[in-house]
Amino acid sequence: MAFAQNNSTLEDLVADVTKISPASDPKAFKKWRDYALKTTKSSHWARVNQFEVESKLNGLAEKFHILNREDLALGMESSLQKLELVSDKWTPDILFLLLELSDQPTSKADIYDSREKSHSPELTPLSWAELKRDDPFSDDDLWKDVSYSPISSDSEDDISITTPAPTENLATSKDQVSQTNRVNELFVEVDEALLKSLLNLQFWVDKPSNGIQELSADKNTLPELQAVREVLQLLRGLPTSMFEILGMQVRYVDQHALKDLSKPVFASIMQSFAALATHVLYLRKWVQQPVTESLLRAFKAAVQDAITDYDKVIGKLDTSFVNHGADITISLMAVMDEARIMSRPLLFLGTLIKRMSTTSAKQFSHLELIYDSICEQQEAGDAILYVFLANIFFKSLRAFLRPIRTWMEEGVIVNQSAFFIQENEGPLEDSSLWHDQFSLRKSQHGDLLAPIFVHAAAKFILNAGKSIRFLGRLDTAVSLSKATQSDLDLDLVCCHDDEQFLSPFPILFDSALDTWIRSMYSPAMTTLKQQIWSKYQLGVHLEALQEIYLSKDGGRLQALADPIFQSLDNKKTGWNDRYVFAEKVKDVFADCDHVKEQLIVVRSTPSKSGVRSIRGASNIVLDYHLPWPVLNVIRKQSLATYQRVFRFLLQLYRAKYLLRQNVFQRGKELPIVVAINHQLKWLVDVLQAHIIFSVIQPLVERLGQQISEANDLDAMSEAHDRFVSSLQAQCLLSKNLNPIHQGIMSILELVVQLCNIQKPWQAIEALWRNRCSR
Repeated sequence: MAFAQNNSTLEDLVADVTKISPASDPKAFKKWRDYALKTTKSSHWARVNQFEVESKLNGLAEKFHILNREDLALGMESSLQKLELVSDKWTPDILFLLLELSDQPTSKADIYDSREKSHSPELTPLSWAELKRDDPFSDDDLWKDVSYSPISSDSEDDISITTPAPTENLATSKDQVSQTNRVNELFVEVDEALLKSLLNLQFWVDKPSNGIQELSADKNTLPELQAVREVLQLLRGLPTSMFEILGMQVRYVDQHALKDLSKPVFASIMQSFAALATHVLYLRKWVQQPVTESLLRAFKAAVQDAITDYDKVIGKLDTSFVNHGADITISLMAVMDEARIMSRPLLFLGTLIKRMSTTSAKQFSHLELIYDSICEQQEAGDAILYVFLANIFFKSLRAFLRPIRTWMEEGVIVNQSAFFIQENEGPLEDSSLWHDQFSLRKSQHGDLLAPIFVHAAAKFILNAGKSIRFLGRLDTAVSLSKATQSDLDLDLVCCHDDEQFLSPFPILFDSALDTWIRSMYSPAMTTLKQQIWSKYQLGVHLEALQEIYLSKDGGRLQALADPIFQSLDNKKTGWNDRYVFAEKVKDVFADCDHVKEQLIVVRSTPSKSGVRSIRGASNIVLDYHLPWPVLNVIRKQSLATYQRVFRFLLQLYRAKYLLRQNVFQRGKELPIVVAINHQLKWLVDVLQAHIIFSVIQPLVERLGQQISEANDLDAMSEAHDRFVSSLQAQCLLSKNLNPIHQGIMSILELVVQLCNIQKPWQAIEALWRNRCSR
């Protein structure tokens, strides 16, 4: 039954909402009825919270009280009290529905109908008689002075104040007359002559002519003081009646004149003021344009400060004319001269801004333009524009230096798209972290995306932030106090005395910028250098490379090479066994303090030449594994040059070893063979001595001196790269010297051939000697 009743109610609701009945359109009605039935069946909403409904009703009643709608508040409270007597379980839902349907009850609701309004009492206005009856103000004792003497305080309880008895009707005609007289006393009589003189001074107000055209010659004349004040207001950007602003143009309204000056001359002077105000107006309009770049916002703020200072100066000039006590001569031409002098810096700045908007789209173009203009004005000897532009420049420079300070102190790039330092993406090896993680942003033409005056210091700025990040990767506590160096300004960079004014601005600025950068650069780089040199032992590893690859101790090279050459000559199959050779290397360098045996790795490569060939000695390769912080100074590609030098030295010692095996008996060898052997020995000894004593030792000494003098990792890495490049060239291992190197190797191969010829005869002679001895 309940389901059927609900269906019937739902059908009636569908018919009322859609205006479709089962008789008119059964198909559409069935569609909407099924949709409504499906929606109601699938409903999963919870019941209304009765406590929330009660809270909303109480809040609504309180709102009525606050908004002085007592009728609504009392009516709703009484209705709710009556509703409590007949409420059921659906009462909260009904009240919630009413709350949802309510629409501004405070302003639209009215609980009284028309009949109740007609019977409601009307409020009568309050009269003066009623006020005087309740609180009389005509008592004479009321306005007497109160005595605060000590005598009166002792008898306060005995004093009785007599209040006149209220009367029923005090609003007599006499009182009304007295009140009217009192109101009339508030009015002041008008001095017609004074009023007329004030109206005549208001030249901007059109006087009514009453249909008669006045032909007075003094109709549009005005005093010179008024003209001066109008002009000064115009220059301060205030509206005036003598000028009108049309877009970006200021135009003089040609309808006034001075008493003692012809109208054309006065109009020419006013047009000059209008032209001057037009240039200033361009700056005022430009600073109001919205910008998003931080550098341009700082520049606009600096321009706005300049305009504000200009307005203050104009305001002081205006005040001097208003001060009647001062003995001052009012002259429109004098004001013109002063205005031109005051406006000249702003006019020059306006031309720079117009050039900036047409020349370049770079964010820092205004800094370069102002920097060049400062240098030009200093060369021209214009101290006013020099100081003015310098102030604008240093105020604008603060926004540019702010991300630089953050980068140098914290190693953080605030806005990479607007900064001239970028962090490279992609996987990076720890061994190239210093060189590859950060770099300077450059254009397609290779130009640094930074102002020209920063190019010289850009590398120091880059390295300062890189050192902070590198120290962080070393898990080193960076105890760097933030720089106390103040921002660059005109007082810090240039003094105003004659000597400093004569000093070139670029030199003064570069010196101040270098001091500012080094205040944050030096502590970080000093800490990093100490970490690399002491904790990670850069000097020790350089000594180890010299011991292993550059034959710093010739005895160790001989002890390492002789067993290999003996095995080669005896044709032992395991002569290039890397395990055996690794043990031999550890034994050779066991007593060396700089070499760490666990970092040496021995590799053997197959040889394309014969075992007795000079090139056969290059089958053994030594690798020395350095820690990754040191590899950022001694780069991986440099180790290949060390190995090539070691291979060349080993080949020279191989030739010397073979020549030492040749033993000649006097009178039994051909003189030519002995001479060739002697010449080859001499050549090998000279080459070996040249490589060790004339090439390696001087380069090693120079490298140590340059690394000790280096200020950062870049300087140390560059010093080592120069060392490796010089070592490769002077050892004849570079590509352009490859023919000479191949010629030397061909000569060394003659040693092998000579030994191969001599060895059979020496073997036969030794066999014959053994037989004869038996």
